[in-house]
Amino acid sequence: MRKRLDIQETLKRPQKIKKKLRIFISHQYPVRFDSDTTGIDDEQVQYWEMRVEGRLLDDPNTNKYDQGKTKRKFSSFFRSLVIELDKDL
Repeated sequence: MRKRLDIQETLKRPQKIKKKLRIFISHQYPVRFDSDTTGIDDEQVQYWEMRVEGRLLDDPNTNKYDQGKTKRKFSSFFRSLVIELDKDL
């Protein structure tokens, strides 16, 4: 009975493994070439896009079989992500 409880407790708490997470931050600001060169119309909305991407770095000690089965989405590593931008820049 004690052994069964120990196994259940072990399964509840996943083993923590430290790995390096590489994060890529990029932005896009599309340039629009319109026939109207007098300025930006009020109807035309300018926008830009910020992308946050990432992946785990490969550990040289793992084999190819282990690398294929541990692929996870980047968003699964976070509960929330807050990005604060400086309004003056």
